[in-house]
Amino acid sequence: MASIIKPEWAAIKNIKNNKPLFFVHVPKCGGTYVNSIISKVDVKSFKKIGEFTHKTATKEVNDNHIVFAVIREPISRYESLINYRISTNRIANVFNSTIDDHDDINSYVNNQPDKILSSFSPYYTLTYYSRDVDIFITIDELSDFLAFFGYDISKINYPKLNTSNRKYGRFNKKTIDRVSKIFKHDIKFYQENTS
Repeated sequence: MASIIKPEWAAIKNIKNNKPLFFVHVPKCGGTYVNSIISKVDVKSFKKIGEFTHKTATKEVNDNHIVFAVIREPISRYESLINYRISTNRIANVFNSTIDDHDDINSYVNNQPDKILSSFSPYYTLTYYSRDVDIFITIDELSDFLAFFGYDISKINYPKLNTSNRKYGRFNKKTIDRVSKIFKHDIKFYQENTS
């Protein structure tokens, strides 16, 4: 049985008559890991039904399921994205420069206009992915959340997948302050949905 049970989980379970779960994969929030876990139980996702993984829920999906998404603190999420993109050489086409042109990840980010910093696809914002989602959880709540809905994953042991290498560093205070302004709506959204 789940050790953490949030009142909103019980409310949605009751309102939606305990419909089956459906997972929406928000990029850089542990979705690859979640998909590996739910592949062993009867929880649907776009990946499981053979569609593009990073997409928002539809009204039809929401009408027939309890839709959930894992979300992550927005600054950590963005830092992970930048490190991931640099390490996989998938950033030069957006920034028109490489990490070698800068002293570190902070100068790399801080030499870009806001419009460029907020234009990654399919990254988008947490609020973008929130459409037709019933419940938001953090990755640390996954086991308890699934247990509450009757899925025992205690014997499933998967290493975290698709994690970003932090070899390009961490954001300093100046970068955090700037990114916080760009993603202020996501920060508010995260705080409201994880408290």
